[in-house]
Amino acid sequence: MKLVYLANVFLFLILIQSPAAAQYFENKESRPALGTIVSVDVCYVDGRQDDIKAAMDAVWRRVDEIHARLNPFSKTSDVSLINASHGRPTRVHDDVYRLLKLSQRGYETTNGVFDVTIGPLMELWANAEKNRRLPDQQEIADVKRHVDASKIILSSYSFVQLPENMKLDVSGAAQGFAADEIKDVLTAHGFHNFLVDTGGEIYAAGVNCQEKPWKVGIKNPLNKEELFDAVELHDAALSTSGNYERNFVINGEQRSKIIQPKTGYPERGVASATVIAPTAVEADILSTTVCALGPLQGLKLINSFGDNYAALILSTSQSGILQYHSSPEYENHRSSISKEWP
Repeated sequence: MKLVYLANVFLFLILIQSPAAAQYFENKESRPALGTIVSVDVCYVDGRQDDIKAAMDAVWRRVDEIHARLNPFSKTSDVSLINASHGRPTRVHDDVYRLLKLSQRGYETTNGVFDVTIGPLMELWANAEKNRRLPDQQEIADVKRHVDASKIILSSYSFVQLPENMKLDVSGAAQGFAADEIKDVLTAHGFHNFLVDTGGEIYAAGVNCQEKPWKVGIKNPLNKEELFDAVELHDAALSTSGNYERNFVINGEQRSKIIQPKTGYPERGVASATVIAPTAVEADILSTTVCALGPLQGLKLINSFGDNYAALILSTSQSGILQYHSSPEYENHRSSISKEWP
């Protein structure tokens, strides 16, 4: 999914809802944070009104903490302090340390296609857009030398050290991480039926207020008003990444903001990638990775993880026709309201 703290947020997902069943009360709250709108929908039984208030207060405190620590536009955030450290060790909060550990694991799992140190490449392409000039091969090669998550040093007592000129960009994992953290807060308060949406990164716990699996719609990336498909989730996460609304525009040509770190160039051809995984941070990392890999290699990667992982990849042909590619496990999540494949 996807860049954090962008003004125009890329949302491919919509929650499909119906009126709450009589035995459940529904508490739904939304707030702007993490560069998007964070929504939390909780189903609870009578007598827990005070509990839900306390739980949601704790949720929003946690969201505020994550936002403050990961915000790249705040000079005092953990991410900004690391990026300004000039190679010196920087002490960070425990949750930021955990996020970087998860990001390193993602780097290893994806054979380096997901790389949280992609910051210098993102800056290069942002400057190219500003200057209306494509970077040349030598510029890209020079910057790529500073992109390698295996060189992040995570030492004891939550110290993080990057080589000189290396910079973090946690946007490919931050919103998924936040969804998992919200899930943990709600579970700790005794709630087990809820849906968390941090701007396209979703965690669905238990059942909805009709005691059925949560249904999530996946939008057509070429027509935001159209639903392409729908899935059912139960104690699972989902993330969609893509290039439909998040692009660099250079000399009138749109280029994705999802960059393949091995080549240094924006990915091309994948309109959106939806991944289902056990945790939202995994889904977030993998949906970004699948976009960079393309349909064939992306599905191969997802299928290698086993039955708890699934993917739907929508790509465009040279003639602009939308094409779909799905993993076998994805079929097990398709909702009863899904249409026949086009």
